[in-house]
Amino acid sequence: MIDKLKGMGFKIVTIVDPGVKIENGYDVYESGKEKNVFVKKKSGEIFEGYVWPGKCHFPDFLKENTREWWAEQHDKLFKMGVDGIWNDMNEPSIIWDDEKSNEVKSLTENRKFDLSTLERLKGLANQKNYVHDIIHEDDTGKKWEHLKVRNVYALLESKATRRAFELHKKNQRPFILSRAGFAGIQRNAAVWTGDNVSWWEHLKNEMAMALGLSLSGVNFCGGDVGGFGSNTTAELLVRWIEMGAFFPFFRNHSAIGTRHQEPWAFDEETENIIRAHIQKRYELFPYFYTLFYESSVTGLPIIRPLFMQDEEDETLYSINDEFMLGNSMLIAPVTQPNTYWRAIYLPKGRWIDVRNGEIYEGKRLYKVKAPLEEIPVFVKMNSMLLKTQALNYLFEKKRLPLYVEIYGDSANSILYEDDGETLEYKKGKYNLYRISVGSVAKSLHVNVEYLNHGYTGMYEKITFKFFASKVSNVYMNGEETSIFFKNGVPQVEIDISKVK
Repeated sequence: MIDKLKGMGFKIVTIVDPGVKIENGYDVYESGKEKNVFVKKKSGEIFEGYVWPGKCHFPDFLKENTREWWAEQHDKLFKMGVDGIWNDMNEPSIIWDDEKSNEVKSLTENRKFDLSTLERLKGLANQKNYVHDIIHEDDTGKKWEHLKVRNVYALLESKATRRAFELHKKNQRPFILSRAGFAGIQRNAAVWTGDNVSWWEHLKNEMAMALGLSLSGVNFCGGDVGGFGSNTTAELLVRWIEMGAFFPFFRNHSAIGTRHQEPWAFDEETENIIRAHIQKRYELFPYFYTLFYESSVTGLPIIRPLFMQDEEDETLYSINDEFMLGNSMLIAPVTQPNTYWRAIYLPKGRWIDVRNGEIYEGKRLYKVKAPLEEIPVFVKMNSMLLKTQALNYLFEKKRLPLYVEIYGDSANSILYEDDGETLEYKKGKYNLYRISVGSVAKSLHVNVEYLNHGYTGMYEKITFKFFASKVSNVYMNGEETSIFFKNGVPQVEIDISKVK
């Protein structure tokens, strides 16, 4: 199955929870007992708690030998073709312990999950008295109560998972996704916002949560698009996709027992709208990828609250239903049902609605159209967007066109590219371009240069598209270049081989 999926362009990411099933003959369990890696109770016995496999032990990630052991366990997954690891239930989440197991068994053996049964199960799961009986031990031999070190548990698990890539996928960039974390989690893992619900309120709340994570340094973040719990609707899924497509981490995910929420699980109109927005995300790949690079170097968030555009505008501090993607794009999702208009507030400057080219003055409130198939997106005047053609998956093609959309008469940007998978960029095998546009005597001057040229590159030629500017002459790296028009948009092209 993995081989077939890989042939279709899929990357395989498997979920791995910290609860290790207690089962004689299970190699992870047997080796964990042998190496003494599991957390214990105050009595000295190994702690037992219940998660999805049933009764489990839990690694003590405070110890380096536990982290090494955990890293080693991933070898079999990687050999089967797994590309990434998804660490779930890693707060850690323990549903109940032995003391509650008999009551849980009696509640669930008839599988009549009525409301009163579910409420009682929930109550049992929330009775976490057992956490006071769990003891960790660090490398110095010092013992710690679980509640003293609980917040770093997922951080250390992610560190151990990162070590697995270092051991078994030595030149592959790790992809690790974590439900929990602590300061520094971004060094090892992306983070999603956990088990949300298919509610409009949670759609809106995702913005505040992701922006909070981003301001805290956790820039590779997002939420379960469509909602994890409960049943989504076609309208809610469309609006969530429209927003989520602009988040750094973007996935549709729902709980077992809920209605299917794949794009094709509804009607043809819903599928077509969702497809179009996913394609727009892939078209923005060069812009996204450059933002990830900038974030890794500067720490600046990929998605940003509006007040980062103008800290002196107090109105921006209370806006939590719009956000910036980088420094150029403003995204205004629809977060209520049966809504086809919405109010937007724009920061200082001039802004262009990418849907129709209309220009708006900043520091004002507007009412704009937002039909179901559209999300209001604005680009700041005198900026540029980096795009390519629609793709089915990243690095689907070895060679791609690069489209640079210029809004206004002056703009500056960098463009970053590398092979997307290996660690060769650390050896200088990447390209970093500086692209600048300026206006001189009614002529536009476009300059493209390498700041670093260490990679063969994906882009064959660059097409510049000029919006919101009166173009009569264009000079490309000092030479006058012919203008052509496509769909009424003036454009010029340069072969990438001419960039120096």
